[in-house]
Amino acid sequence: MKKTLLALGLSLSVLLPASADVAVDTFKAYKEKDTLRYQITLHNVSDVPQQGPILIHLYSRPDSSAKWAEVQNWDLEIIPSGGGWTQELDSSDELANAKAHKGYECNLVVTTPNSKVEKTAQIIDVK
Repeated sequence: MKKTLLALGLSLSVLLPASADVAVDTFKAYKEKDTLRYQITLHNVSDVPQQGPILIHLYSRPDSSAKWAEVQNWDLEIIPSGGGWTQELDSSDELANAKAHKGYECNLVVTTPNSKVEKTAQIIDVK
């Protein structure tokens, strides 16, 4: 009986796809003279491709008591094993929002079929 269960388990492990793991390597927001620049870098840290949908949502809010508002979103179909995805986004509207509210926050949410990762950005002043 034990041998039958072990054989069945091994058979299923070959048939079922391995799950990938996407990490947020970088998520920063830079206040510059005329814009707020977001820098986002994701990385598939596993040895199998991450199949989509891979949904990436960038949110902001004026302070911690306000609701999140979407700034931008992306929908990826795949991130190859060991591969990554990088995006830079400039927004003068978000700069005005950040300047008007001392408690401005931005958040990144990455959702895959197997996981969800959230990260809050560090806002850096660039002179």
